Order: sequence, then structure tokens, then C-alpha cells
Amino acid sequence: MAKLVSAFIIGLALFAQASTAQKTTPLTSDELNRRTVERRPVREFWSVTVYSLETSSFFLNAPNLTLGSLDKGLTKNADGSVDLYFGPKPPAGKESNWLYTQAGQKWFPWFRVYGPEKAILDKSWKLPDIERVN
Repeated sequence: MAKLVSAFIIGLALFAQASTAQKTTPLTSDELNRRTVERRPVREFWSVTVYSLETSSFFLNAPNLTLGSLDKGLTKNADGSVDLYFGPKPPAGKESNWLYTQAGQKWFPWFRVYGPEKAILDKSWKLPDIERVN
């Protein structure tokens, strides 16, 4: 699993930050990355936002700042999971599931879960690693 840098709960929300793609160095924007979000034990919704490691802020010129389970255009897989893509350019046909990361920049995601159920809180459900696509 991705190295969990921090996680905290505020009210009915869980916030988690993962910093690596199956290794111990920060994620970089020169490659396309993917995270498959499996069917999750969430009462409300989940969302993910990416930030520049340099500024801890959003990337300028990003067409979307966040993706989440309430997004109507999000494409789901046959099993109900969702493939999220992160990189400087979207993969063909997957634009609705893509978040922009500026080429040459290091970045980190925050994954938010609103209304986490027991499997998240007792850690029996794990968020899959972010993996490089190319």
C-alpha cells in the first residue's frame, strides 16, 4: 500500500494523504499515474484533490481541482470501482477521471472520505496504491 503520511478524522470525515507510488520517493508529474478506488464502505461520499509538493497548493490552470464519487461524469468500471488518473495529460477517453498535475512538479494527493463506515475506521479496508501507468 502507499505510504500513509498522515490521516485524521474530523466529525464524520476521514482525511488521508499518501505520498508515494509503491516506493519511498514523492510522486512526480512526468508520468501518468492511476489509483483504482474499489467499492468503498462510505455512507456519504469520497473525493480526491492533488497539490503541488513545492507550494502545498493547487496546480495553476488545472481544469478540475477535485474528483469524487458524486461527480456525475465519473466513469465507473463494471465492478463499481473507479480508476482515477493523475498526470500532465489525460489518457485518451478517460478525461472525466483525470486530475491535472504539472509536468516536472512533485505532488501529493489528499483522499477524503465523508461518512466512513466501520471497515475504514478499523482499517480492514485499504485504499490501493497509486501506480504508474507509463
